[in-house]
Amino acid sequence: MNIVTLFLEAAGQNPNKIALIHKGKEITYAKLKEKVLKQVAYLQTKNIQTDDKVLVYIPMSIDLYIMLLAIFYNGSVAVFIDEWANKERISQCCKMMDCKGFAGGWKAKLFALFNKDLRNIPVKVFITNDNLHYNNQPCDMQESDAALITLTTGSTGIPKAANRTHAFLFEQFKALEHLIKGTENYTELCTLPIVTMLNLGHGKTTVIPNFKTSKPKSFKPEQLFSDIEKYHIESMIASPYYTASLGKYGLENKLQNRTIKHLITGGGPVFPDVARDIVYTFPEAENMIVYGSTEAEPISNIDANVLQNYTVDNGLLVGIPDTQTELCIVQFLPDTYHEYSHEEFDKLKCKTGQHGEIVVKGKHVLENYLGLDKNQLSNKIKTPQGLWHRTGDAGKLDAQGQLHLLGRCKESFIYNTQYIFPFIMEYRLKNIAGIKEGTIIQINDNPIIFFVPDTNFDIKGINLSLNELGLENIETKQLNVLPKDPRHHTKIDYGKLKVL
Repeated sequence: MNIVTLFLEAAGQNPNKIALIHKGKEITYAKLKEKVLKQVAYLQTKNIQTDDKVLVYIPMSIDLYIMLLAIFYNGSVAVFIDEWANKERISQCCKMMDCKGFAGGWKAKLFALFNKDLRNIPVKVFITNDNLHYNNQPCDMQESDAALITLTTGSTGIPKAANRTHAFLFEQFKALEHLIKGTENYTELCTLPIVTMLNLGHGKTTVIPNFKTSKPKSFKPEQLFSDIEKYHIESMIASPYYTASLGKYGLENKLQNRTIKHLITGGGPVFPDVARDIVYTFPEAENMIVYGSTEAEPISNIDANVLQNYTVDNGLLVGIPDTQTELCIVQFLPDTYHEYSHEEFDKLKCKTGQHGEIVVKGKHVLENYLGLDKNQLSNKIKTPQGLWHRTGDAGKLDAQGQLHLLGRCKESFIYNTQYIFPFIMEYRLKNIAGIKEGTIIQINDNPIIFFVPDTNFDIKGINLSLNELGLENIETKQLNVLPKDPRHHTKIDYGKLKVL
């Protein structure tokens, strides 16, 4: 079983059910299957064969899923570029991947004229309108065959090419099942491209957002409130940027939406105050917050109703580790590849309540990247029991087995004999009157507080509050905005901040 066979099974069982909705256009599972088969025939006329890599540069749309499913059906490999990718990132991708095909719309075709690396890709493919027919079965793929290659965010250095095999996508599909159980008949809005693809294997109706996820400022919460009513949306899976914006908008305007019955937020940290806004705005919904990463999704989850009543003094509570995920906390390690015996690895494990790095293992945890040998896998730990993935996140487990997130390991440091962790300080800073948001990082061994002032900004009051937190005599710098990660627009991009 893989995503293609799951989709074909869903299309066979629900031919007349709406599969995707985007900008007012709808497509049924039967029609989507027909278009996918036409696209497979078209790919073959362009001599795109099994194992050939196709660089996909198509925004979230119905066309994106026609292309992806056709590539999988054909036994080819989709190399996925995010919508927000700039010229340099696209050139990086072209140099890293030996792609035979380039798939895009007319904008991508125009873009390719001005990008030498894209022009050098031999075959250009588009969504076909030709009346082609293809009736053969999907290519018989092995579990270890690559299906989808995504480039990790790579805020510093060259991004890693995450190799998502057919087996990995299927295991991810299974790992997410219990989180979406009972939502098969819900119409769902989803801002996450990979999750929308997995939805097609569940036979769900997915509404693709009518705003550019690459341009978060174009997002208008009032418009999405309207779309929820228009399309009778009952379920939503979205990044915290969008759910937090909706929650804040609902609270400020005393609006509550009772249409949404199921809401999952994932892709970045969600603090208790944001959880309170979400619970207020969607009182009828099962509000789940999922913690995960590119390589491991999900790792844990927590109900927003529970989170809203917690403080962040001991870390951001992200719930009990997922049943599919084996998790432990290990001592902070150098940024290199590690190989340990069972006994050596056991000695690295932290006790309950002790902080360290979160490492995970499981069938849905990514194990390899293309083009890297083991000595370049600084985020992996090899043991006789299998390969552990280093998340790069600091955390700890409490006596109840709940996971508390502390922030990025690389950004933690010791000040006045105390460990300073980003997440805890960021929550405390944004709760100081006069600070909209802030963080603390070390530059050349000197801690610096960066913050965005609010309307009631008063530097004397801020300094007093910082003194109460034990952060006296630390340099402060004001910014108009803190740079955020380009994928979810939620996490602070510490690399860009240090450049600033």
